[in-house]
Amino acid sequence: MKNHLLPDNVIEMLGLSALSPTEQEGVLEKFSGVLFQAVMLKSLEALNEEQKDKLEKVMEKNPEDLDKMLAFFRLEVPDFDQIVQDSIEEIRRAMVGVTGK
Repeated sequence: MKNHLLPDNVIEMLGLSALSPTEQEGVLEKFSGVLFQAVMLKSLEALNEEQKDKLEKVMEKNPEDLDKMLAFFRLEVPDFDQIVQDSIEEIRRAMVGVTGK
């Protein structure tokens, strides 16, 4: 499954090149989950009530469609891409702090 929030160079960015593909996949799966939650929380905080109502309608029509939800946030949250980048960097720094790498 492709993660629509991760940059193409995420393996190198996170220093995972030395890991096996299976280990990389495991780390990326956890990283992706944390990233998704962080980005969604920050993006929801940026929405006003009208936008939240619009999001609710999008989600009712397409509850499993991640592309539609991300397209909504990119349209409605002017700094969405910056939120993603900032979140990636925050999580990467936290990982480095835990692993020391």
